[in-house]
Amino acid sequence: MQEIVTRQYALANGLGKYFTGKPCRKGHVAERWVAGACVQCVSDRKKELYQENRDSVLEYMKVQGKIYRQQNKTARLARNNAWREKNIDKVKSQAKERRLANPEKDRAKSRKHYYAHKETELARQKEWRMANKGIVNAHTGKRKAARLQRTPKWLTEFDKLKIEAYYAIAAMLTRVNKEAWHVDHVLPLRGKTVSGLHVPNNLQLLRGVENVRKGNRL
Repeated sequence: MQEIVTRQYALANGLGKYFTGKPCRKGHVAERWVAGACVQCVSDRKKELYQENRDSVLEYMKVQGKIYRQQNKTARLARNNAWREKNIDKVKSQAKERRLANPEKDRAKSRKHYYAHKETELARQKEWRMANKGIVNAHTGKRKAARLQRTPKWLTEFDKLKIEAYYAIAAMLTRVNKEAWHVDHVLPLRGKTVSGLHVPNNLQLLRGVENVRKGNRL
């Protein structure tokens, strides 16, 4: 049972509420503010006012929230980064679940971010390649080996010429657009379910960023 606290005691000790154990005029046996109002009555009235003015309240909160975020951008960013570092496993797990649940949306979002921060992304990728030359060289060697294994002996000289043309066009697009363009295999050379051949009708031109995200998928 809650302890009885008189209003006089609450005022004398700087408390915000007191409790008499007696019901208010609406029947609530609850604490009261030192100003005299029943805490439960005040709470109920706030809920009523919210429901009566819900649209205007939400609009006001939306505006105030935007102002707050703008005024406290640095503090919010630091707080969010600290939380992410503390919960990095949870963040990675949730991100993976979102990607698996809607891969097309995730790829579209990644493309939008890449083109909005193109120079930064290119610099970041270059820095990663320089710091991970061993991984890059191993991947390149594996890709070359797969290409050799999947190149049929029955290719004609004209077929080989067409393949060279694909790579020449990719190089030209890279120079003109100042971003990497790749020659992609529609059916991956090392697919999980089916593997294609290194032949002209299995080739297509793709932006490098899109080809990297495509990986070994069809």
